Amino acid sequence: MLWNKYRTSTRSAKELSQEVELEAPTLQTKLGFRVAYGDALANGLSVTEWRDKKAKQEVTDLTNEIIRG
Repeated sequence: MLWNKYRTSTRSAKELSQEVELEAPTLQTKLGFRVAYGDALANGLSVTEWRDKKAKQEVTDLTNEIIRG
């Protein structure tokens, strides 16, 4: 499971977005810094099986973006 817990409001996130050059394209979908990811894992579930709708949507969006390539 990819778990990037991106926090857009932090200085380091802003600096990283400006400074990093990757050979691979940057994905637009970000996973929020959500308790749901840890809670689902602690209960032996994926976040798509957990009750947090926003977390489910983030993972679904990320999966779809990766599949689209």
